[in-house]
This record gives sequence, structure tokens and C-alpha cells, in this order.
Amino acid sequence: SFPRKTQISFFPGFKDHKFLNAIRWGNMAENPRRSELNEIFASVDESERRLVNRLMDEVVYLEERMDELRKMPFILQHPTNPALQKSTPAAKQYKECSQSYMNAIRILHGVLKQVETSEQNDLLRRLEEFTQ
Repeated sequence: SFPRKTQISFFPGFKDHKFLNAIRWGNMAENPRRSELNEIFASVDESERRLVNRLMDEVVYLEERMDELRKMPFILQHPTNPALQKSTPAAKQYKECSQSYMNAIRILHGVLKQVETSEQNDLLRRLEEFTQ
């Protein structure tokens, strides 16, 4: 078992980390990553963009949160027996954030793929009409 003094507890208060992007950036539109996502999704229909708008905010938040968590230790070693190791709460939170991040990216990628497919279908239909 780990001695009490070597354990790290990771329960940051609201003021200890940047919990909401809105507080940090004022308006999400000012966030450079959010602006980049807006450019990527510029070709998406407005109604679909409104559906994924909140998800894009969530992606930006998760990216920032994972950057903060990467700065923390993920493994604790016992001071006298280095073979004894245990994962920290930061490691567990990072795993949860990365899973949520990958799911959100998959959804956003699916929306972009639908737009590409519909544009290709329109192009093929127009070419077919032109050749007839």
C-alpha cells in the first residue's frame, strides 16, 4: 500500500482550472481553435451547423482540458519499492476526456463526410444531365 504522504489527490476547485471556455475567452468565437473549426465547417448547411455548434465548443473544451491534464503525473511510484505503481486521478480523467473527444470528433467527421457525399452526388447528377 502507498504511504499517505505520497498520494496525490486531484480535486481542483472551480478557480483552480479553466472549467468553462466562456469564462476564459468571453465569447467562444474569439477562441482561435473555435475559429479554425468554424472555417472547416463553413461548407456545412446552416441547420446542420447549428446542431453541431455546441459539440464544437465541447471539442475545444476537451482539447484544453487534455492539455492541462498532460502536465500532471499519470503514474505514482512507491517511494521504497519502484515496482509498485498506481495510476493517478489525472490519468483516469485524461482517459475519460480522450474517449469523449474521440466520440465528438467522429460525429463531426461524419457531418463533414455527409456534406462531401452530397456535393459529390450533386456533381455526378449534373454531369449525367450534361452528358444526356
